[in-house]
Amino acid sequence: MISGTAYKPAAFILLLCFVLTGAVMLYLQISRTPEAIIEQQAQEYVVLALAIDQIFPGEVDAWFGPSALMEDAKDRELTLEEIVTQARELAETVSSVTATETDSRRNQLLDRINQLIAVAQSLSAETPQPFETELASLYGLALPATATSGDLLDKLETLLPGRGNLAFKVASWQNKLMIPAEKRQAVFEAALAECRKRTLSHWDLPTEEKLDIEWTRDVQAAWHEYKGAYRSLLRINALTVAFVSQSVDLACHEGYPGHHSQFVLMESSSTLPVEATVVLLRSPGSVLREGAASHAAALVFTAEERLDFERNVLYPLAGLPDQEAATALQIHQLVNDLSSAAAPIIRDYRNGITDFNATTFQLEREAMISSPVPLLEFIDKYGAYAMGYVLVRDLVSEYLTGIPDDKWTAMRELLVTSPDLALERIR
Repeated sequence: MISGTAYKPAAFILLLCFVLTGAVMLYLQISRTPEAIIEQQAQEYVVLALAIDQIFPGEVDAWFGPSALMEDAKDRELTLEEIVTQARELAETVSSVTATETDSRRNQLLDRINQLIAVAQSLSAETPQPFETELASLYGLALPATATSGDLLDKLETLLPGRGNLAFKVASWQNKLMIPAEKRQAVFEAALAECRKRTLSHWDLPTEEKLDIEWTRDVQAAWHEYKGAYRSLLRINALTVAFVSQSVDLACHEGYPGHHSQFVLMESSSTLPVEATVVLLRSPGSVLREGAASHAAALVFTAEERLDFERNVLYPLAGLPDQEAATALQIHQLVNDLSSAAAPIIRDYRNGITDFNATTFQLEREAMISSPVPLLEFIDKYGAYAMGYVLVRDLVSEYLTGIPDDKWTAMRELLVTSPDLALERIR
């Protein structure tokens, strides 16, 4: 009896160990499937990307993934050198996997890791890369061979005859139609509501999406931040919307169908992998979204629709006479088109060919940039990313011009279907 009672627990323990061992082996077998492996590698990429933002805040443009990955990035306290080393090791590991069922995702993940390495190396460089090198290595782009603006300048001169340099005449004309400070918020919110209504007639956005507005002098212009769960915060300085057409451009660019809508579409995509939930600012996808946002007003309104809305809705709301609305919009659009001439000027500044003061003069006179100092401060910090506003905007415009039918669907596909790869399609 004594020996019998001793035997039964021992047998039970052996049986339990056998069951547990089998369970662990089954778990390990399941966890090492190609899908599980690529998921683990993708999560490691996300942690490394988030770790960069711990060192250089703002390098992650948006993040709406699992909170545990953010906590992991904070806990590791990695240096930039460690991020580069671990990213290279991860790239080698991803490259070594041979599993045809995950090839597409694996290749895209490898592109993201290599992009992360390029960003980290750019941030660690003691001196900026040559502008063309940075534009190619981070975004896969090249400047056009020539940038002519003579015809646009001639058209402006025709609209604004008289003495004085053209930049001064443009500013003097626009200042006559400046929105009173106390009415700027109402004008912008009306423009935002119209852009939203027109966007929702083409895109199905989740009913819970919301763009919160904070009016503040703490930002120089406007700054959009995607919070996740279909919510965004737009911090805006009222000086940014001093004119009617500025309000329309900004409402479309930052809200609908611009940045807020872009990220809502991304997050609401049921097929979005974890690696796409972290968005590096210096990435092909980000400059594509910048270019798309800069083209947004042209997607929302035809020229006739925009003039009708500005003249009949926004001008009365601003308390401004609407007799000059058509000329004002024409001047605004010419100035907007002239901004493309800023690209070679920015290149020469970034490469040290022209100094700060000479560049501000060129931007004002040749590209009609009314606030060149904040632009150059932005370029000092973010470099070739600024080409999203002009070069990529023009690429998006040219691409959509070649689509005769549903431009809204084409734009949505660019934004949702691998935007990092979409830039290759349109350049």
